[in-house]
Formats: sequence, C-alpha cells, structure tokens
Amino acid sequence: MLFDSRAEQSKEGFKPNVDNSIKIPEVTGGQKFLYVLFFILTLGFFFIAVIIRKNELLARINRIQEASSLIQAAEKKRRAILLKQMDAVKGYAEFEHDTLTEVAKFRSQLVDLEHETDPTVLASKLNKIQAAINIQFEQYPDLKANTSFLRFQTEIAIQEDEIYATIRNYNAIVRHFNSDIYQFWTNVLAKKMNVYNQPLFQASEEERADIDTSSLANHISKSH
Repeated sequence: MLFDSRAEQSKEGFKPNVDNSIKIPEVTGGQKFLYVLFFILTLGFFFIAVIIRKNELLARINRIQEASSLIQAAEKKRRAILLKQMDAVKGYAEFEHDTLTEVAKFRSQLVDLEHETDPTVLASKLNKIQAAINIQFEQYPDLKANTSFLRFQTEIAIQEDEIYATIRNYNAIVRHFNSDIYQFWTNVLAKKMNVYNQPLFQASEEERADIDTSSLANHISKSH
C-alpha cells in the first residue's frame, strides 16, 4: 500500500525487516510427477524415433537388394531369350557346319552363365556373346528375314530396354540412400548399424568402349 506523502514521516526512518534464515527449496509431489513424466516422454520419443529410423534404413537396404535382383533377373531373361534363339536357328537349312558349330559354342557359354550372380559381369558376358552371335548371323540375310529370328530379335530389344529401366531405378534408389546416411542424425545411427554407402551400377570397360562399325560398313558396301 502506498504511503501518504502528506503525513508526517517518522524521525526514525524506515527499515524493512530482512529474513536471512535458511530455507531449503521444496518440490511438491505434483512437480515431481511432471518432471518424471517429461523425462519418460522425452526418452520414449527418442527411442521411438530411433526404432522408426532404423527400420526405415533396413527397409531401404532391402529395396536396394530388390532393385539389384531385378537387374539380374532382367539379364537372366535376356539370356533365356538368346538360348531360345540359338535353338530356333539350329534347324535352319542354309546354315553351314562351321556356323552351326559356332552357334553351339555360344549356346554352351550361355548355359554356363546360369549361376552368375554379379549383374555387371553377367551383362558384360551376355553383350559379348550377343555381339558374336550377330556377327555370325550377318552372313545370312535370309535367316535375318526369318519370322522366328525377327521375333527373338524384337524380344531381345525389348528386354534390353527393360534392363536399362531396372538400372536407372537401382541407381536412383542408391543415390538417395547414399545422400541420407551422411546427414545428421542418420549418420550416427548408420555408423552404429555398420551401414555404408552402396555402389552405383557401372558398366564394364568393354561396354563403355566405342562401337566398332567397320564390319557393318563392309556389309553395306558388299550389298551394293
């Protein structure tokens, strides 16, 4: 309450009472409950966030494995089509003995690739075999015009497009995964889980080399 300045002040002045006695701070039961509840909720949210992020990383690793297996499956399918093509041309009457021998050799090489699990190695070997097969078939225009042969060639072209699509899908998933595991706080969890960056699909040196079109040019010049 404000003092009345009009009233006469005490000559003794004014000295407020000061309580300097020791007073220990007390925490009420309600306050203790709130502190404990806050700690439990914070800890709970942290563990839930860790579990969710861990499961997400594991799920994305599985997606990478699945995408990789799709590349391998597409390459295996191309191998199966090439095998069918080999079997279809075996009975072609105009084939020479030497050419049939070469075709049989290529078919044997395709069979040997049945258990190849590395998509890059499988793709490289299939490309090499397919290129060698095409060189053999270049000598037989009538065979190249055969309905069965054309159908297989079309299937192979479609399959190659599918392979490129699976590779693009794989690389997209891997790029996103690799960028995330180095960001805070995912990098802490990734280190604890021993999760590391995954490799992008890379073509072999043979697949990256320039295509030799000299044989095609020779074939065109002979046809004129």
